[in-house]
Amino acid sequence: MALFIIPCALAVDFEEMDGSPRETIYAPETGNSVITRTLRCKAIDRARLIYEFLGWREYRGADVIIHRPHVYTTPAGWLYAFSAEVEPRGRIQASIGDNRFADYELAQVIIKYGEPRVIMANAYGGLVSWRETLTSASEFTTFPQENLYWGTGEGKVPLDVLDAPTRITIMLEWIIEISGVLTLPILPNYIGKINSGVETSYSGFNFAAGTLLCSGGETVQNTEFGYIGYKTTYDLTLRFLYRQEGWNFFPRPSEGGASVSWERITDGTTNKNFYEAVDFSGLLFVPS
Repeated sequence: MALFIIPCALAVDFEEMDGSPRETIYAPETGNSVITRTLRCKAIDRARLIYEFLGWREYRGADVIIHRPHVYTTPAGWLYAFSAEVEPRGRIQASIGDNRFADYELAQVIIKYGEPRVIMANAYGGLVSWRETLTSASEFTTFPQENLYWGTGEGKVPLDVLDAPTRITIMLEWIIEISGVLTLPILPNYIGKINSGVETSYSGFNFAAGTLLCSGGETVQNTEFGYIGYKTTYDLTLRFLYRQEGWNFFPRPSEGGASVSWERITDGTTNKNFYEAVDFSGLLFVPS
């Protein structure tokens, strides 16, 4: 499959109305900036005008051609066209079809621009929508009972195997939801495995090597008709569990149970890997 990304090209004739554009600019931490443009074109050209402003895709055999949305430059940075509202203008030409819809001479198209809702990356096939969540998670950790006792002094009683204490270990769950995916990663290659290198979330959180476990992945296939041809995309959800201590480290109480350290388990010579570490670069394409 070849992927081609083409800048917006406005080929349909239109005019901009008085009072347009209107700019509402917010500081990044206070709101989302919006630009509103009011345009007028022939009614017969309105669909093509909307496609040209909002962007569209072509599917020509194995090739995917992505036409990017129109970009508006403001003091707040680049904003992308994301919606269009059409109002009829001019004289009614005719009423057509079984339902007698009115066919007007002109169309007024209100285009709105906003902060990017999509992330452009060649990963996953091109233009995708990305949403990630960091939330709390937990697991019960069972500690060895050796060197631990009920009570102290001469009356102390060693813990039995069934008395082995447990503790809730707090972790983070990193959930990534991606829509518009054209090329799926091979999920079985990663589920149940840990990261061999450092990974960084889109929100800037760093996960050290060996601390991120791929705990699951789901895909949903969507097939719909495009302006030319049809397209099949996927909604992809990836789930990861982050344990600060690392997934190949295990709790080891000190003699007498005064403290607990997290250590590797060996065969007497080398460390044993209970979780296989793999390169997540074929799974995670975090946009920069």
